[in-house]
Amino acid sequence: MPGFGGSVAAAKNQQKDEAATREKKAQEEIASFHALYTPQYFLSQTPAEVGGAAIPEWKRALAAKKLAEAAIQKEEERIMKELEEWKLSLVPNWKKTPAQQAKNLPAFSHK
Repeated sequence: MPGFGGSVAAAKNQQKDEAATREKKAQEEIASFHALYTPQYFLSQTPAEVGGAAIPEWKRALAAKKLAEAAIQKEEERIMKELEEWKLSLVPNWKKTPAQQAKNLPAFSHK
């Protein structure tokens, strides 16, 4: 096994360390999105009036809060999906279910 120091135990420890590092990085990235995507960030994107009728400030604040929550959830799902795909790529094919193996097959191209 190239790059793992020669032993299986060392390779497993290296993978565990890398997994822990990636999980920590994912949690930090999620925390940064929580700090960035606040309702105040989205308040400017909500219209102040629709069809000439003014929208109450509380309603705009509620819409901004919902937009912030949706954006955070979307980013969390993206980050966690990337992390799970990476973890799955480390598992040998013989340990994967047929459905998991099918996801890793290259797409058939017509030429």
